[in-house]
Amino acid sequence: MDQQSLTVSAWAQGCPEARVAASLGSQPFNKTGKSTIDDRVYTTVYEGFKIGKHIARKHGDNRCLGFRVDRKGEYIWLTYEEVERAATNIGSALIQLGENHGQKTFIGIYAVNCVEWLIIALACHCYSMIYVPLYDTLGEPALIHIINQTGLRTIFVDKAENVLNLLKLARQVPTLERIILVKRLPEDKQHKVIRKASRRGIQIFTYQQLLAIGQSRPIAHYPPKPKYLFQICYTSGTTGLPKGAMCRHKNIISVIQTATELLKPILTELETLISYLPLAHAYEQVVELYCLCNGFKIGYYLGDISLLSDDMAHLKPTFMPSVPRVLNRM
Repeated sequence: MDQQSLTVSAWAQGCPEARVAASLGSQPFNKTGKSTIDDRVYTTVYEGFKIGKHIARKHGDNRCLGFRVDRKGEYIWLTYEEVERAATNIGSALIQLGENHGQKTFIGIYAVNCVEWLIIALACHCYSMIYVPLYDTLGEPALIHIINQTGLRTIFVDKAENVLNLLKLARQVPTLERIILVKRLPEDKQHKVIRKASRRGIQIFTYQQLLAIGQSRPIAHYPPKPKYLFQICYTSGTTGLPKGAMCRHKNIISVIQTATELLKPILTELETLISYLPLAHAYEQVVELYCLCNGFKIGYYLGDISLLSDDMAHLKPTFMPSVPRVLNRM
């Protein structure tokens, strides 16, 4: 067995020698004890992101996540360091607001693909929390079921109508304490949301407020172990209420490492992905986390699939995982 195969095999079996030290600046080691940053040996998304950050810096293009404000604008980029700092600030703010680090904390993400979505997920990785994606097509009974089953106290939401819908369900989801507005709402809608939330005893914060809270008092990371859950991914299944799939770091890293090996002859370390398939689904999460662990860039579409070709013209992505149904709508 060659060294590369040995590295992947040892990692896949959870070999302790293949673990990456979780502290900042640490580098992975193979079974010989030699530093093997280019072998990309890691066992959690938290560790994988640090490998990706190193790769991006090594190639001189440190851009990580990009977005456009509107159709007229070009992509604005956050570096890997800026993304990591934002994740630390969001995670620190959650803890200061009353959430705990570790495996007993579940955080809801009710938003379409955006830079903030992935930063919130990374914040959960930094503090071993578990995130729970929510999406529009679930319907009210499913939303109530998921929130109550996971005991969600905090949900990040991007649309005013979804915030108002959650507030309408407040009496049926007694664990819900706070809603974080991922995007700034129009002033009239924001005032309406705050008034309704106040009457129901639910706190409203903005994403920018959380960044400021966390920046004022950053908290040391609480890195996950391979066996830790990183998300509960609910799917409709075939009958009844949604079923929650428990996804562990070691599971998704297995997929990412395998994809890294298989795609090495095809993809370089200077790739750009366009994010448009729903992040609430496991497929797109695997794709984007694969990109982060390999130092790639991810650019987010504006949110309208009919304008995807316009987003692509500005971003110039180098690869684009897709499904036929989406391609037929372009």
